[in-house]
Amino acid sequence: MIQETFLRPGLNPGIPNYTLYRNDRDNTTTYRTYGGTCIYVKNSLVHHQKPSLELQSIEHTLIELNLNNSPPITFASIYVKPQFHSTSCLKKLIEANKNTILAGDFNASHTSWNDTKNTVRGIKFHKFFNSRSDIKIIAPHTPTHFSPRARYGNTIMHFSVTFHIAAPLK
Repeated sequence: MIQETFLRPGLNPGIPNYTLYRNDRDNTTTYRTYGGTCIYVKNSLVHHQKPSLELQSIEHTLIELNLNNSPPITFASIYVKPQFHSTSCLKKLIEANKNTILAGDFNASHTSWNDTKNTVRGIKFHKFFNSRSDIKIIAPHTPTHFSPRARYGNTIMHFSVTFHIAAPLK
């Protein structure tokens, strides 16, 4: 799963034996390409792309993976745009898909996912995640975003959230 792909039509970075699913940001109003999400899936796995939801604040690509002897799992590569602080789009994305793993750039920091500070968005997202017993956060212990500006510092903005996943994940 990749976020901020910066892909444009005609640019197809293939990987042998993998299918690429992507949603590019509409960059027709600017000369610069940015944004976008994608997921590469190994061809030997049973999978299909799911339609994107109408979400103003979250760019996303959805696929459903069918594993042997277990319910299908939806994987979402997400990029939460920095100017939005509401949890309503996260709620829509989670509730529209059972057995879901969201992974990506939440543009939010919080000590509960191993960051050294809490941002306004991080506090809102943490409150939302903690309000549901079926949501688990999987985060690294080292920064995922490195800023040359001392004010921002190095942060953990990229992590995963599981919703209604019965099996333990590591």
